[in-house]
Amino acid sequence: PYFAPTMERLKHFLLLTGEGEETELRGITMDAVGTFAEAVGRDVFRPYFDDMMRQAFNGIELGSARLRECSFLFFGVMARVFAEEFAPSLPAVVPPLLASCKQEETGQDSLSIEASDAVSAFATGTSPANAIAVLDETDAEVEIEDIDLDKMLDVNSAIAVEKEIAADTLGTLFAATGAQFLPFVESTALELVGLLPHYYEGIRKSATDSLLEIIRTFYDLSNPTEWQAGTPNPLDQHVKELIGHALPPLMDMYESEDNKGVVSSLCVGLAETINKIGPAFLENYYAQFCSMAVQILEQKAICQQDPDQDDSEEAPEDQAEYDSVLISAAGDLVAAMANAMGPSFSQAFATFFPLIAKYYKKSRSLSDRSASIGCLAEIISGMKGAITPSTEPLLELFYRAVGDSEAEVQSNAAFATGLLVENSEQDLSQQYIPLLGALRPLFEVAADAPGPRFNARDNAAGAVARLILRNTSAVPLDQVLPILFGALPLKHDFLENRPVFRAIVVLFRLTPQTLLPYLDGLLQVFAHVLDPNAQDQIGDEIRAELISLIGALNQDFAGKVQAAGLAVFVPGA
Repeated sequence: PYFAPTMERLKHFLLLTGEGEETELRGITMDAVGTFAEAVGRDVFRPYFDDMMRQAFNGIELGSARLRECSFLFFGVMARVFAEEFAPSLPAVVPPLLASCKQEETGQDSLSIEASDAVSAFATGTSPANAIAVLDETDAEVEIEDIDLDKMLDVNSAIAVEKEIAADTLGTLFAATGAQFLPFVESTALELVGLLPHYYEGIRKSATDSLLEIIRTFYDLSNPTEWQAGTPNPLDQHVKELIGHALPPLMDMYESEDNKGVVSSLCVGLAETINKIGPAFLENYYAQFCSMAVQILEQKAICQQDPDQDDSEEAPEDQAEYDSVLISAAGDLVAAMANAMGPSFSQAFATFFPLIAKYYKKSRSLSDRSASIGCLAEIISGMKGAITPSTEPLLELFYRAVGDSEAEVQSNAAFATGLLVENSEQDLSQQYIPLLGALRPLFEVAADAPGPRFNARDNAAGAVARLILRNTSAVPLDQVLPILFGALPLKHDFLENRPVFRAIVVLFRLTPQTLLPYLDGLLQVFAHVLDPNAQDQIGDEIRAELISLIGALNQDFAGKVQAAGLAVFVPGA
């Protein structure tokens, strides 16, 4: 209700053309309008689209790096909001973005000095061979004082930030508009590759993110077949070529990259791309990716080096705290490789397990402890039964982590424990009672507890369900079910609904009498998760199983099914 009157008040600011504060106000207004568009959506914003795009193009023409930056951000927002509807604007939008990426960043006056002269100027006096000459006033040679080194180093940081935004927006446009962007893919990819060696880390990060986004989008448009873990999947030739052009310079960049944020982005982007494309993306780069992840986890990457630290020393804990985002990103990369390689990841896991596990120590930050356990959980999910040889050391680690002081770590540990029991081929029935005892405190959550506590309870419920599914007879159902069902419906982690409801369906099939005392409560939970007006919490497969179960229950408990509002789900109703 506030959108239209707010736009009426703000639109005048988009006509400002003065320098200084007027430029800043115009830019901030353009940013705000983009935020409004994302909030209200395409249908409500559509009447304003043409005029706002016109103002964005006008901003580009005013000669201000700040306004160009705001216009580029706005184009990215419009592409996300309007998706394929934005495609007709691409021929007008992409050229200024590419032109921005090509800009020089020196001051307005071009330098009247050759690169070789610049090198000579910097080298003068560094050795007897190029000692600085003491010259007479009559000498005609150019003295070093005649070279304006400040001018040579006068880099326009505003233009660098503008190029960062331009590079980022190019990836956003392809992801949003899909096939309509294809005519611009080659020129865009070439421009982004050219930015990878840039001196400014923001540009390197944006170019990295956009290149990997372009690879993922290009792959989606190639009608790919579903891949199987550990088996290289056939790739479209054009996708192969794009990967071949982009990955070598990305890996070259890593070899000399001294910024942790850029390396973190590279790891996260590679992880997303591996999870999307599968084993084929690893075909020629698996060893390199593994080597990069090992370097980071050992804190030996160039971006982690402290010149004051002895090579044999481990990074101090306060430095490790600063590294947390990077360590987590490396974990994402390792987990993605496990997901793509499946059982074939076993050999690499022997190397990675101790490197990841060492980040679960009481002295480590919450972020490190949580990332360590979460990463191992994702690896188990990828490797499936091949995790069996490491079952005992993993279980011992997860026992400790379930008892952590922080709910975020407990949540990951409960998830990891459930996955280990589900996937390991080792019989863990003897561990069920101790495991259930360790998980029990996670179910005790006060109504006003913070979100992570509820998340931990949801993951504990998922873990208990996985124990039931793996070996129902090893679970004391009379003690466990009241606690498990008391945690339903799940509040935060809806993915754990899948094992929970699968366990309920299995119990109705195996021991229906056990569940009769809880039937009224369970039917209410079914109604909650099947509500067509609410967010999907269970997915199509579990929904179908629940509806089938409701049909079976209706034969004996039609009154209860109807009272719970579930009659509409009875087949033939």
